Amino acid sequence: MGPMTDLDLQKLSALTSLNAMMRKPYFDVCTVDTVIKMLGTVPDRTAHDMLRSLHCVNWSDMPIELRDAVPKLIERCCNVPAYQFQRTFDLSSTPKKLIQ
Repeated sequence: MGPMTDLDLQKLSALTSLNAMMRKPYFDVCTVDTVIKMLGTVPDRTAHDMLRSLHCVNWSDMPIELRDAVPKLIERCCNVPAYQFQRTFDLSSTPKKLIQ
């Protein structure tokens, strides 16, 4: 295997920063915005708007359905496969259903 290209390093950097953000106790859209800019992707506007509305919201304050959707929303913005990053700690105290 040869040396990593800039694109390889950018993808690795994106995954590293997204995984670090997912381990924080809250969602940080600034990380997503930085990855979008670095990779030069065109984000899905609807997904990006939803993520922006969650800026600094604690994971534990999100309904399970919303929290579980965040990786796919990030994928739609950054074109980084969602299976490569995910929440890593227990959030069993989160709301069980969406408030209607």
